[in-house]
Amino acid sequence: MVVNMFSKKNKIIFFVRYPSGNDLKDGYFQRIISINNILSDFDKYYINYRYNQNNFLLFLDVVKIKEGVFEIRPCVKNPLHLFIILIFSFFAERVYIHSILTLRLRLNRLSFLISKKRILDVHGVVPEEFEMHENYIKSKFFNKIEKFAVKKSTLIIGVTEKMISHLEKKYNSKKQSILLPIMSNRQNCSTIIKKNTEPNSIIYCGGLQEWQQVKKMLAYVNNHKNKYNFTFIVPNPENLNKEYIETYKESFPGIITSSSSNDLSKLYQKNYFGLIFRKDTLVNNVACPTKLIEYLQNNILPIVDSEDIGDFKKLGYNYIYYKENLPSKNEWLRMTEENKTIYYKYKEIFNHGSEKLIKYLITTKKNE
Repeated sequence: MVVNMFSKKNKIIFFVRYPSGNDLKDGYFQRIISINNILSDFDKYYINYRYNQNNFLLFLDVVKIKEGVFEIRPCVKNPLHLFIILIFSFFAERVYIHSILTLRLRLNRLSFLISKKRILDVHGVVPEEFEMHENYIKSKFFNKIEKFAVKKSTLIIGVTEKMISHLEKKYNSKKQSILLPIMSNRQNCSTIIKKNTEPNSIIYCGGLQEWQQVKKMLAYVNNHKNKYNFTFIVPNPENLNKEYIETYKESFPGIITSSSSNDLSKLYQKNYFGLIFRKDTLVNNVACPTKLIEYLQNNILPIVDSEDIGDFKKLGYNYIYYKENLPSKNEWLRMTEENKTIYYKYKEIFNHGSEKLIKYLITTKKNE
């Protein structure tokens, strides 16, 4: 298997494990699967350092996940394995970075440097995220890593125009770039939606990180518990219910669950509105939240704290400010129909960016 991976021509290396199981509920790993699907004509090699980290292996472990997808599981205790990865990066000629977090390892940075085509896919602003959590040491460290990645990359992929513009201004570096927004891997169910109830059902689907403003969403629920119906789909339902009970001395007035993709599609059909409480900060201004794409895709009208999320405001999406009353059913229908055109614009941008990425990867420049 090791010999075969050197002999194949169209290879791309990713310094991240191949997603499986609960990974698929996470927006970061959904992006990895999305890029994997775009690059169907390439052999993709995912480096998973964690798999054999506690064992000593003499031979490099290379596993075929499915056609065209392989996972390399090196033993970090065996220097020969690390040397093979370094040489493989040189011969593969294409290294794709999904997060600067993976470049904290020196071997990955060196592998990135010696590759001919160095693709940096920027999903979020990592240094600023650490700064938001007041972890200034890590923020400073990843500022250095980010600067290295931007300066040394041959192609930057941004999920929003704002993301690309932010990096250009921050590092005074105009690099070749592609706009490739995040698109949900879940099936669109909007064609079969029949919402016959009154428009008073609200859903939240996502994580419970700092920038999601969980406390503010729970306060919104408590303030409207006798007026609207609420459904929360989160990774740890018991933790969220516990937080609500501790804060308001009563059980959550609605549904809290962790759903599969099929269940989520059914829940989207039953709801009119979706919470997405993001602060007006750089972290959110440059983001492209998967949940917001899914809301537009499935006729869910966003309820926002700040509307300035990624490129959505520039494209003219409709939303409801969280302090406003919910609209009538006719007004909801008008707003979601207009939002559907925004979704199709995003889909068109995604398809165009995908074509540009494939063209870049298969093109051999004279100076390379």
